[in-house]
Amino acid sequence: MKFSRSYWALPVLTVVSAAFAPLTLSGGAVELRQPIAHALFNSGDGIAAYMSPPFVQGPAESFSTAIETFESLTPCTTGSSFVSPAVGTFSGSFAVLDGEVNAGACEGRWGGANTTTSAATAGGTASKHMKPDNNSSTITLTFPAGSPVKYFGFWWSAGGGGDKLEVFSLASDTTPVATFTSTTLHALLGSIPNPYPGTSTVSALDGTAYTRGHYFGRPRDHSQTAPTSWHNRFLLTDPNAANLNIYSHAYINLFASGSAGFAKVEFSGGGFEFDNVAISTTQQAPTGELVFIQSVLGKSLTFGSNGGTGTMAAQTSNAQANITPNAFTRAGYAFTGWNTAADGTGTSYAQGAPFFFTADATLYAQWAPIVTFDANGGTGASVTQSATGDTALTANTYTRAGYTFAGWSTTISGTGTSYADGAQFNFTTPTTLYAQWTAAVVPPPASSPTTTTTPTTTTTPTTTTPRPSPNTTTPTTVPAPVPDASGVLPTLQPGESAATDNGVAVPVEVFLDDTSTLVMRGQDFQLNLAGDCAGGCTVVSDATGRETIQLRRDGNALVDGFGFMPGTLVHLWMFSEPTYLGSLPVADDGTFRGSVYLAGIEPGQHTLQVNGTSFDGNDRSANLGVIVTADQPSPNLPATGTNRSNDLALLALGLVLAGLLATSRRRV
Repeated sequence: MKFSRSYWALPVLTVVSAAFAPLTLSGGAVELRQPIAHALFNSGDGIAAYMSPPFVQGPAESFSTAIETFESLTPCTTGSSFVSPAVGTFSGSFAVLDGEVNAGACEGRWGGANTTTSAATAGGTASKHMKPDNNSSTITLTFPAGSPVKYFGFWWSAGGGGDKLEVFSLASDTTPVATFTSTTLHALLGSIPNPYPGTSTVSALDGTAYTRGHYFGRPRDHSQTAPTSWHNRFLLTDPNAANLNIYSHAYINLFASGSAGFAKVEFSGGGFEFDNVAISTTQQAPTGELVFIQSVLGKSLTFGSNGGTGTMAAQTSNAQANITPNAFTRAGYAFTGWNTAADGTGTSYAQGAPFFFTADATLYAQWAPIVTFDANGGTGASVTQSATGDTALTANTYTRAGYTFAGWSTTISGTGTSYADGAQFNFTTPTTLYAQWTAAVVPPPASSPTTTTTPTTTTTPTTTTPRPSPNTTTPTTVPAPVPDASGVLPTLQPGESAATDNGVAVPVEVFLDDTSTLVMRGQDFQLNLAGDCAGGCTVVSDATGRETIQLRRDGNALVDGFGFMPGTLVHLWMFSEPTYLGSLPVADDGTFRGSVYLAGIEPGQHTLQVNGTSFDGNDRSANLGVIVTADQPSPNLPATGTNRSNDLALLALGLVLAGLLATSRRRV
């Protein structure tokens, strides 16, 4: 039977040796005895205890332990010897309990794990487990001969105030090197909160906060691993205290470092139920989800990854020593040092800084988000910057032939948030900033229509006779127009636009400037289009607000731009019905300029296509939706290829009259 259980919490760790100096913990009479010398241990050796998260009832799988579950034993029996093939020999006076018996000698309501894994588990069936047969009994577990045990873990169920675990470095020893009791577990976990589960937490090495209340009650009796209310198996208000398991349960992990190791352990105390005993002869490092309890054999410095990944063994020393180099990593962040508080508000320590091992402590890795600078087509050594808070960005060092640096953007295309070179940036999360580039040349001014006036009170616009422009040439091999992604030639409405580099769409903007020039602007190129209409070509706008200009049939289109490879040609097409308009040479500064003759282009809606090679060697294609009109622009024009016999007749008549007038003027 269970009698007068005390709530168990952080175990007392006491080191006993031939010579020791007592160190009294503040606020209590419990002593942590720190060794002055011990023949079995060297400087840097240590033993430390950690607690697993709530509802975890087995060791971490990464420890590769051998484990004893007592399932081969007969419940409700006692014994004096049991040889476990997994962990060694149990001797002394012990009792085997059945986890599903709720009363009587087996006392199953107190202990018994429902799993052997490191996954938090609720519900299920509680397993068989072991305890000393009575309050004066002791169970000795002697580990297999050979290499010393470096890791020892066990499920500690509903520990009573008299529970004690003693650790021995040699099987023949009668004096333990460390003693763990349940007396001060209450200092870590307190008593069961009411209302349950409360809000108080304990912190793991990686900064995870666990609700203290979730350690209370047997996991088998709960229906979930993060319960918000007490289970109904035994009520908190049950007047029969003998039926109420309100004690804390946890998986305890003991790590030996340096040359320290375990040869045997002893369990004593009539209420000391335990299960899932695990050992490993390979030194293990505490994992990030564990909660540090206490250490012996020197003061222990424990390391928390604080959001990072990896493991680091606790560092133990009896004197000042340099902090172990960081082994944690965190994607997108740079390690900046250590701090005694996870949020960085405690005492800071640099990498490898000296530390006075006057008390057990935990250092939390501190991280700064990394900004990665992407050259985005430029060249130069890769650049990153890490900082916290508002900090000036590192000055740009990238270059790009034929371009000037224009700042940074959070997107490749420049449509994200923009930052000037050296601007203030709020370092809160990992970010990539992409270099933005503009062509190194100043775009030439758009061509404006020419108007001739006489020195009278009236101005008479005169229009030059359209004729093929000498600016264009026809190469021996004419490259075909460029289809869109679906394999057909683009068909754009007036004012619409589309551009690709190597067949991949690139963002552009289209607008009319104050000289009635239609401008198409990409990230590193520009195309300007104007007509030779006297007094300026007509500007039209559709229902969506898109604006374009009307070009004249059999007239000249004035075309210029920049952002193409020097020494190459840009080729101009117009379609629905593909018509090659000619080519323009690209100057040494990447610009081109000239006029093309719109010979035989039927009035209607058309797509003007300009194809060439970018500075980067990409095949670049720029497309604009335009309108071509007869000599007298009119609305509602048809697309290329429609029959406009009346317009043609009028045009022929106009040309005849123009010829007669010219002949008459020559005779004057």
